Amino acid sequence: MRLVDRVRRELTGGRDAREPAASSSLASSSASASATAAHERPTAHQRRIAQLRRAIERMESRDRSPLPQPLEPMEVAPPKPSAAALAQRLTRILGVDGARGAARSPDTPSPDTMAPRAAVVLPGSMTPPEAEPPPEDELPSEPMPASVDARGLRYLARFEPAPASRRALGVELPGAEALAALQALLAINRAWRRQRGDDPTALTRDEGAAGAAISPDEILFIDTETTGLSRSAGTLAFLIGVGRFERDALVVEQLLLRDPGDEPRALGRLAELLARARLVVSYNGRSFDLPLLATRAMLSRTPLPLGYEHVDLLHYCRRLFSARTTNRRLKTMELEVLGFDRGADIDGALAPAIYSAFLAAQREARGGGAPLGPSPMGAVMRHNCVDVASMAPLLWRVARAVAQPRRFAEDAEELYAIGTLHEQMSSKARRSLPQFAADDRSAASEMSSNASLSLRAGDAYRRGLELSTRAGTRRALLVALARLHRRSGDRRAAREVWERFRREFPDANMAWVELAKHHEHHEKSLHEALACAEAAPSRSPEVQHRIARLRRRIDSAP
Repeated sequence: MRLVDRVRRELTGGRDAREPAASSSLASSSASASATAAHERPTAHQRRIAQLRRAIERMESRDRSPLPQPLEPMEVAPPKPSAAALAQRLTRILGVDGARGAARSPDTPSPDTMAPRAAVVLPGSMTPPEAEPPPEDELPSEPMPASVDARGLRYLARFEPAPASRRALGVELPGAEALAALQALLAINRAWRRQRGDDPTALTRDEGAAGAAISPDEILFIDTETTGLSRSAGTLAFLIGVGRFERDALVVEQLLLRDPGDEPRALGRLAELLARARLVVSYNGRSFDLPLLATRAMLSRTPLPLGYEHVDLLHYCRRLFSARTTNRRLKTMELEVLGFDRGADIDGALAPAIYSAFLAAQREARGGGAPLGPSPMGAVMRHNCVDVASMAPLLWRVARAVAQPRRFAEDAEELYAIGTLHEQMSSKARRSLPQFAADDRSAASEMSSNASLSLRAGDAYRRGLELSTRAGTRRALLVALARLHRRSGDRRAAREVWERFRREFPDANMAWVELAKHHEHHEKSLHEALACAEAAPSRSPEVQHRIARLRRRIDSAP
C-alpha cells in the first residue's frame, strides 16, 4: 500500500479513501473544520489533519510529474598530468638526460658539443641545479636611518653584514663614585636574590668575587628582540643586543639572525661575551630575556656561562619611580626619569612582523629575485640599540639614588621607596645570615654589615620628610621612621616620631595607640598609657579593649 493511501486511511478512520462516502465525509469534515477554524482556534488534532493533507497534495503532485529523460553519455576528460610528470616529459623533450632523451637527427650536435643552454624553470617549487643562491657576504646591507642624537647617544648610519654589528655610543664611562654606588646596589641585589630563594653559590663566580670591585669592562647590558612574547621553544630571539664598555665608550654589538640557521653562531658569540662578564644588566631580563636565551641555548646545544650577577632594572624602576611615571616601559623611564627623548622610534610590537618580511625578502634575493633593498629592519635594530644604550645611564641613576639617597633622590616618594628597600633588605640579611654563613663566606661578610642599610633607610626617611608636601606621603614616612627606630632599639627616638605624628595627624588613632604601648611596656606607666588610650579620637574596638584592660590592671595593682 502506498504511503498516500495509508495517510488517507488514517484521515478517514480506516475506510478506503477512494469511496464516495469517504469523499463526502472528508468534504463535510473539511467544511466543519473550516467553520470551526473561523470561530475558534484550531486544536492540535485539526492542525495534524491539515499537515497530513498538505503532505498528500505534495505526494500526488510528485506522482503526476513526468519522469526525467535518460541523460546522454558524457565525455570524461582525461586527468591532467602532475607537475612531476610534466617535468619528466619536458626533460625527455629537451634532451637534458641523454639516456632518455628524444632521438636526434644526425645534424643535431651531441650534448658534449652543445653550447650551455639557459636553465629551465620547472613547475612547482623545483629549482634547477644551476640556480644556486648567492653567498651571504654578497647580500647588500640595509641602510640605517640618519644619525640620531639623544642626549649624547649617537649611532652609525649603516650596520655590518650579519650576524654582528658594532656601534660606539657616546655614553659616559662610570667614574669611581658611580662604581662605588654600584657596589652598594649589588649588596642590595644579592640580598634581594636570597629573598627570592636564588642559589647563593650562583651569585658570584668565585668565593671572593662578591667583595671585589667590578670594573666597567666587566658589565654587560643585554636586550633582545623576539618573534613573540612566550618563553616557549617556538619563540626565537632574532636580534640580541649586547653593550659593554671598551676604553672610554659604550659599544653595542648586535647579533642579527639573517636566517634562523645562524642561531648557534650568534649564541656562541654571546657565550664568549658572557664568559668575560661579572655583571649582566637587563630590563625585564629576569622574567623574559635570560630564560628565553637559556632555552634557545639548550635547544641548539650551545652552553651559556652562568657565573655572573644579574641586575634587572625593571624591578628597581618599578619600586623607585612608580609614583612619578605613567607606566613602566623603558622608553617612559628614559623620558620621565632620565630626561631625554629617543625621538621617532618604531613600536617593539611590530618587530616580529618586520622580521618575517625581512626573511621573505632574504629568500627572494637568494633565489634570484629582486635585490634586497632598504627595509624597516634597520629601524628595529636602532630600537634595540637605544634600548641597550639607555640601560647604562639608568643603572647609574638607580645605583646613585640607592647608595646616596639624600643627594640623588628627587622626591619624597622615591626616598620612601629607597628607605623601605634598604630596611627590608637589612631584615632579610639578618635572617639569612645563619643560613648562608657556612656556604658563602663573602656573602656572610656582606650580611654582617646590614647596619649600614638601616642607617641609609633612616636617612632616606628623614630626607623624605624634608621634601614631602603630600599628607599621605608624610604619614607613610613618619610611620616607617618610627618603626625603624623601634626595631633598632632606639625607643626614645621612636616616641619622638610618634609625638610628631600625633601633632600632624590629630584625627588618627595610630599615634595614640603606639604611645600607649610605649608607656605601658617600656616606661611601665599605666596611668600615662591609659591617658593616651582615652585621648584617641575614635573609640574603636581595639581602643576600647585596651582601655578596659588598662583599668583592670590599675585597679588590681597594689
